[in-house]
Amino acid sequence: METGNNEWNKESFLVCDRSLRFRDAAFFDWLRSEGFKWGMGRYPYGHTGCYWVYVNITKKLFIYGLSGYKLMQFTGNHAITIEEFKTIYGIYKKYEGKEVFVFNKEPFDYDYDQNAPEKEEEKKTTAPKRLFLIALLHHMRFVRYVQELPSSCGPQTKHDADKYIRELDDEFRAFHEFYVVASEDEVKLGDLVDTEKIDICFRLL
Repeated sequence: METGNNEWNKESFLVCDRSLRFRDAAFFDWLRSEGFKWGMGRYPYGHTGCYWVYVNITKKLFIYGLSGYKLMQFTGNHAITIEEFKTIYGIYKKYEGKEVFVFNKEPFDYDYDQNAPEKEEEKKTTAPKRLFLIALLHHMRFVRYVQELPSSCGPQTKHDADKYIRELDDEFRAFHEFYVVASEDEVKLGDLVDTEKIDICFRLL
């Protein structure tokens, strides 16, 4: 059985614990301390002594379960534990009062580093990355050939890179792999290609 007019409960969590068979369970006290209210007005069911409760984070409502009946839809089609619910609730609680896509201070700033307030200033002073065509001996990561390219990753850059490759000796081309990489520092012959330091834009066959 499902109750009518239950749009709000389609996102409810079904929380299960043996302690919930008691009306004075600590979890109910915790919910109330977090501002949740018992949804008795919408669902006139008293406590039935079962092990589960429906909790809606968005509306901050909860209702006791009813043995033998499905009172509403619940997220994920499976019950979760009290600790699992608290973990989920903790994630969303930190976003209370914020716009949908604001994670810290601005929209889409989920990668904001609170421990680095100077990060934006660093961006202004960081040197722009330069593009280099490099050749690596197969299975070796040391630069065997390097040529700086115009600072674009578009078709023109690929055209220039292909032009430089065609000018190289046939035997050299046969034994090497060619990449265009971006780096703040100049790439030099003999450099070890460190993927943590150098961004590979694309590979040329």
